[in-house]
Amino acid sequence: MDSVKKLVLNSLTTVERPQEIEAWILAYENATEALSLPTTKLVVVAVTYFRGYLAVWAARCRERNPDITWQEFKRALTEEFVDTNVAHRAQDQLLRCRQRPEE
Repeated sequence: MDSVKKLVLNSLTTVERPQEIEAWILAYENATEALSLPTTKLVVVAVTYFRGYLAVWAARCRERNPDITWQEFKRALTEEFVDTNVAHRAQDQLLRCRQRPEE
């Protein structure tokens, strides 16, 4: 009998920094490659690691496109969370900028 393959990976609940998503994707791809997970199962397995808003987002993403590929899902995930976080951080930095009085 074949041994059961287990994927051990942290769940994603919130995304504080863009690097968290990028690091999770890299770890996930390395682990699924090591386990020879079929590409047709990558999205289905990935979403089991999402919690909170990420889980809701993933469910909606899959509802809109039930046949979404891993590459499409990864691109949507990055666009939603990485690009958004970078834009928010830039906006926050801009709002914290203050004009210095002229001397």
